[in-house]
Amino acid sequence: MTVDILPPQKWYFPGLEIWLNLNFFAVEKEKTAEISEMLEQIRQDPDFYVKKNLIKNDLATTVASAKIGELNLIIKRVNAKSLFTSIRRLFYLTRAERNWHFSNRLQHHKIDAFNVLLLVKKKYLGLCYASYVYMTKIEGVEAVAYFKNCTAKPQWQPIADKIICLIKKLSELGFRHRDLNLSNMIVEKDKAKVYLLDLDAMKDSRFLRGYFEKKEAQKFIKNIGYLKQENSELFFYFFHALINNKQKTKSKQYEIKL
Repeated sequence: MTVDILPPQKWYFPGLEIWLNLNFFAVEKEKTAEISEMLEQIRQDPDFYVKKNLIKNDLATTVASAKIGELNLIIKRVNAKSLFTSIRRLFYLTRAERNWHFSNRLQHHKIDAFNVLLLVKKKYLGLCYASYVYMTKIEGVEAVAYFKNCTAKPQWQPIADKIICLIKKLSELGFRHRDLNLSNMIVEKDKAKVYLLDLDAMKDSRFLRGYFEKKEAQKFIKNIGYLKQENSELFFYFFHALINNKQKTKSKQYEIKL
Protein backbone atom coordinates (compact mmCIF):
# COMPACT_ATOMS: atom_id res chain seq x y z
CA MET A 1 0.00 0.00 0.00
CA THR A 2 1.31 3.44 -0.95
CA VAL A 3 0.51 6.96 0.18
CA ASP A 4 -1.26 9.31 -2.23
CA ILE A 5 0.75 12.34 -3.38
CA LEU A 6 -1.30 15.53 -3.35
CA PRO A 7 -0.38 18.32 -5.79
CA PRO A 8 1.13 21.41 -4.15
CA GLN A 9 -0.76 24.60 -3.49
CA LYS A 10 1.03 27.42 -5.31
CA TRP A 11 1.21 31.19 -4.88
CA TYR A 12 2.78 33.63 -7.30
CA PHE A 13 4.09 37.04 -6.23
CA PRO A 14 6.36 39.51 -8.06
CA GLY A 15 9.75 37.79 -8.22
CA LEU A 16 8.60 34.95 -5.95
CA GLU A 17 6.94 31.56 -6.30
CA ILE A 18 5.86 29.51 -3.26
CA TRP A 19 4.74 25.87 -3.22
CA LEU A 20 3.03 24.47 -0.13
CA ASN A 21 3.17 20.71 0.35
CA LEU A 22 -0.36 19.62 1.21
CA ASN A 23 0.94 16.12 2.04
CA PHE A 24 2.61 17.68 5.10
CA PHE A 25 -0.80 18.35 6.68
CA ALA A 26 -1.56 14.65 6.75
CA VAL A 27 1.16 14.45 9.43
CA GLU A 28 1.09 17.92 10.98
CA LYS A 29 -2.57 18.97 10.96
CA GLU A 30 -2.28 21.22 14.01
CA LYS A 31 0.52 23.39 12.60
CA THR A 32 -1.69 25.70 10.48
CA ALA A 33 -1.03 28.88 12.51
CA GLU A 34 2.76 28.46 12.43
CA ILE A 35 2.71 27.80 8.69
CA SER A 36 0.53 30.87 7.97
CA GLU A 37 2.96 33.06 9.94
CA MET A 38 5.91 31.56 8.09
CA LEU A 39 4.33 32.09 4.66
CA GLU A 40 3.72 35.76 5.38
CA GLN A 41 7.29 36.26 6.59
CA ILE A 42 8.74 34.47 3.56
CA ARG A 43 6.58 36.57 1.23
CA GLN A 44 8.11 39.72 2.73
CA ASP A 45 11.68 38.38 2.90
CA PRO A 46 12.58 34.91 1.53
CA ASP A 47 15.90 35.01 3.43
CA PHE A 48 14.38 35.95 6.79
CA TYR A 49 14.78 32.49 8.38
CA VAL A 50 17.95 31.60 6.47
CA LYS A 51 19.93 34.48 8.01
CA LYS A 52 19.21 33.53 11.63
CA ASN A 53 20.89 30.17 12.35
CA LEU A 54 23.37 29.35 9.60
CA ILE A 55 24.78 25.82 9.50
CA LYS A 56 26.56 26.00 6.15
CA ASN A 57 27.16 28.81 3.69
CA ASP A 58 29.08 28.46 0.44
CA LEU A 59 28.77 29.50 -3.19
CA ALA A 60 26.40 26.68 -4.16
CA THR A 61 24.36 25.99 -1.02
CA THR A 62 23.26 27.70 2.19
CA VAL A 63 21.80 25.61 5.04
CA ALA A 64 20.12 26.97 8.17
CA SER A 65 17.91 25.75 10.98
CA ALA A 66 14.73 27.44 12.20
CA LYS A 67 12.19 26.93 14.98
CA ILE A 68 8.77 28.35 14.24
CA GLY A 69 6.32 27.57 17.01
CA GLU A 70 6.47 23.81 17.37
CA LEU A 71 8.03 23.34 13.95
CA ASN A 72 11.72 22.42 13.81
CA LEU A 73 12.94 22.98 10.29
CA ILE A 74 16.06 22.73 8.16
CA ILE A 75 16.20 25.22 5.28
CA LYS A 76 18.38 24.62 2.26
CA ARG A 77 18.91 27.46 -0.20
CA VAL A 78 20.36 26.47 -3.56
CA ASN A 79 22.13 29.38 -5.25
CA ALA A 80 22.58 29.87 -8.98
CA LYS A 81 26.32 30.10 -9.63
CA SER A 82 25.93 31.97 -12.90
CA LEU A 83 23.47 33.21 -15.50
CA PHE A 84 24.01 29.95 -17.38
CA THR A 85 22.83 28.02 -14.31
CA SER A 86 19.63 30.10 -14.15
CA ILE A 87 18.96 29.49 -17.86
CA ARG A 88 19.57 25.75 -17.45
CA ARG A 89 17.01 25.67 -14.63
CA LEU A 90 14.34 26.48 -17.22
CA PHE A 91 14.78 22.94 -18.57
CA TYR A 92 15.87 20.87 -15.56
CA LEU A 93 14.82 20.43 -11.94
CA THR A 94 16.84 22.48 -9.46
CA ARG A 95 18.42 20.64 -6.55
CA ALA A 96 15.74 22.09 -4.26
CA GLU A 97 13.03 20.80 -6.63
CA ARG A 98 14.65 17.36 -6.62
CA ASN A 99 14.46 17.27 -2.82
CA TRP A 100 10.79 18.25 -3.02
CA HIS A 101 9.95 15.79 -5.78
CA PHE A 102 11.81 12.74 -4.53
CA SER A 103 10.94 13.22 -0.85
CA ASN A 104 7.28 12.89 -1.80
CA ARG A 105 7.98 9.98 -4.15
CA LEU A 106 9.96 8.04 -1.56
CA GLN A 107 7.23 8.48 1.04
CA HIS A 108 4.69 7.46 -1.59
CA HIS A 109 6.58 4.14 -1.72
CA LYS A 110 6.80 4.00 2.09
CA ILE A 111 10.50 4.79 2.31
CA ASP A 112 11.55 7.05 5.17
CA ALA A 113 12.71 10.49 4.08
CA PHE A 114 12.38 13.99 5.47
CA ASN A 115 9.05 15.83 5.06
CA VAL A 116 9.28 18.83 2.76
CA LEU A 117 6.96 21.65 3.77
CA LEU A 118 7.75 24.47 1.34
CA LEU A 119 9.53 25.10 -1.94
CA VAL A 120 10.31 28.75 -2.63
CA LYS A 121 11.78 30.17 -5.85
CA LYS A 122 13.23 33.66 -6.25
CA LYS A 123 12.96 34.85 -9.83
CA TYR A 124 14.11 37.75 -11.95
CA LEU A 125 12.89 38.20 -15.53
CA GLY A 126 11.52 34.66 -15.39
CA LEU A 127 14.85 33.11 -14.37
CA CYS A 128 15.24 31.31 -11.03
CA TYR A 129 18.40 32.50 -9.27
CA ALA A 130 17.75 30.96 -5.83
CA SER A 131 15.46 28.22 -4.58
CA TYR A 132 14.68 27.18 -1.02
CA VAL A 133 13.41 23.93 0.42
CA TYR A 134 11.96 23.88 3.95
CA MET A 135 12.26 20.41 5.52
CA THR A 136 11.35 18.93 8.87
CA LYS A 137 14.35 18.35 11.12
CA ILE A 138 14.94 14.70 11.97
CA GLU A 139 15.99 14.06 15.54
CA GLY A 140 18.74 11.49 15.44
CA VAL A 141 22.39 10.92 14.60
CA GLU A 142 24.25 10.42 11.34
CA ALA A 143 24.79 6.75 10.58
CA VAL A 144 28.56 7.47 10.55
CA ALA A 145 28.47 8.58 14.20
CA TYR A 146 26.09 5.79 15.14
CA PHE A 147 28.41 3.06 13.88
CA LYS A 148 31.42 4.69 15.54
CA ASN A 149 29.69 4.33 18.90
CA CYS A 150 28.36 0.82 18.24
CA THR A 151 31.24 -1.54 17.66
CA ALA A 152 29.65 -4.84 18.75
CA LYS A 153 27.72 -6.74 16.09
CA PRO A 154 24.50 -7.16 18.14
CA GLN A 155 24.39 -3.35 18.44
CA TRP A 156 25.01 -2.38 14.82
CA GLN A 157 23.46 -5.30 12.95
CA PRO A 158 19.76 -4.19 13.16
CA ILE A 159 20.61 -0.76 11.74
CA ALA A 160 22.95 -2.24 9.11
CA ASP A 161 20.12 -4.55 7.99
CA LYS A 162 17.77 -1.58 7.63
CA ILE A 163 20.33 0.28 5.50
CA ILE A 164 20.84 -2.79 3.30
CA CYS A 165 17.07 -3.15 2.84
CA LEU A 166 16.76 0.57 2.11
CA ILE A 167 19.40 0.39 -0.64
CA LYS A 168 17.81 -2.72 -2.13
CA LYS A 169 14.36 -1.18 -2.14
CA LEU A 170 15.65 1.95 -3.87
CA SER A 171 17.14 -0.28 -6.55
CA GLU A 172 13.95 -2.32 -6.92
CA LEU A 173 11.99 0.90 -7.53
CA GLY A 174 14.58 2.26 -9.95
CA PHE A 175 15.71 5.23 -7.82
CA ARG A 176 19.36 6.27 -7.99
CA HIS A 177 20.53 8.38 -5.07
CA ARG A 178 23.93 8.88 -6.74
CA ASP A 179 25.66 9.71 -3.44
CA LEU A 180 24.82 6.81 -1.14
CA ASN A 181 26.88 7.22 1.98
CA LEU A 182 26.46 6.76 5.72
CA SER A 183 26.75 10.54 6.11
CA ASN A 184 23.54 10.87 4.07
CA MET A 185 21.55 8.72 6.48
CA ILE A 186 20.11 9.58 9.87
CA VAL A 187 19.37 6.97 12.54
CA GLU A 188 16.31 8.11 14.48
CA LYS A 189 16.66 8.54 18.25
CA ASP A 190 14.60 5.45 19.10
CA LYS A 191 16.53 3.53 16.39
CA ALA A 192 13.27 2.50 14.73
CA LYS A 193 13.98 4.14 11.38
CA VAL A 194 16.80 5.13 9.06
CA TYR A 195 16.13 8.28 7.06
CA LEU A 196 17.66 9.07 3.69
CA LEU A 197 18.96 12.63 3.22
CA ASP A 198 20.37 14.85 0.46
CA LEU A 199 18.22 13.96 -2.53
CA ASP A 200 19.82 16.74 -4.63
CA ALA A 201 21.20 14.37 -7.27
CA MET A 202 18.56 11.61 -7.18
CA LYS A 203 17.23 10.28 -10.47
CA ASP A 204 14.51 7.90 -11.59
CA SER A 205 16.12 5.14 -13.66
CA ARG A 206 13.44 2.48 -13.42
CA PHE A 207 13.83 1.42 -17.05
CA LEU A 208 17.55 0.75 -16.49
CA ARG A 209 17.38 -0.39 -12.89
CA GLY A 210 19.13 -3.69 -13.60
CA TYR A 211 22.12 -1.80 -14.97
CA PHE A 212 22.32 0.79 -12.20
CA GLU A 213 21.54 -1.52 -9.25
CA LYS A 214 25.06 -2.91 -9.19
CA LYS A 215 26.64 0.50 -9.77
CA GLU A 216 24.79 2.07 -6.83
CA ALA A 217 25.83 -0.78 -4.53
CA GLN A 218 29.45 -0.55 -5.69
CA LYS A 219 29.50 3.21 -5.12
CA PHE A 220 28.15 2.78 -1.60
CA ILE A 221 30.81 0.18 -0.80
CA LYS A 222 33.48 2.50 -2.20
CA ASN A 223 32.17 5.41 -0.08
CA ILE A 224 32.35 3.35 3.11
CA GLY A 225 35.82 1.99 2.35
CA TYR A 226 37.18 3.72 5.47
CA LEU A 227 35.28 1.13 7.55
CA LYS A 228 37.88 -1.48 6.58
CA GLN A 229 40.16 0.15 9.13
CA GLU A 230 37.57 1.19 11.72
CA ASN A 231 35.24 -1.82 11.71
CA SER A 232 36.14 -4.46 9.14
CA GLU A 233 33.34 -6.80 10.28
CA LEU A 234 30.73 -4.13 9.51
CA PHE A 235 32.35 -3.29 6.17
CA PHE A 236 32.29 -6.90 4.97
CA TYR A 237 28.75 -7.33 6.30
CA PHE A 238 27.67 -4.58 3.87
CA PHE A 239 29.93 -5.94 1.13
CA HIS A 240 28.56 -9.48 1.22
CA ALA A 241 24.94 -8.32 1.45
CA LEU A 242 25.10 -5.82 -1.42
CA ILE A 243 27.82 -7.19 -3.71
CA ASN A 244 28.00 -10.91 -3.09
CA ASN A 245 24.39 -11.23 -1.90
CA LYS A 246 25.38 -13.75 0.78
CA GLN A 247 23.21 -12.09 3.39
CA LYS A 248 19.58 -12.84 2.52
CA THR A 249 18.08 -9.61 3.75
CA LYS A 250 15.02 -8.65 1.71
CA SER A 251 13.47 -5.25 1.36
CA LYS A 252 10.19 -6.68 2.68
CA GLN A 253 11.75 -6.80 6.13
CA TYR A 254 12.04 -3.01 6.11
CA GLU A 255 8.44 -2.07 6.77
CA ILE A 256 8.02 1.65 7.23
CA LYS A 257 5.07 3.07 9.13
CA LEU A 258 4.07 6.64 8.37
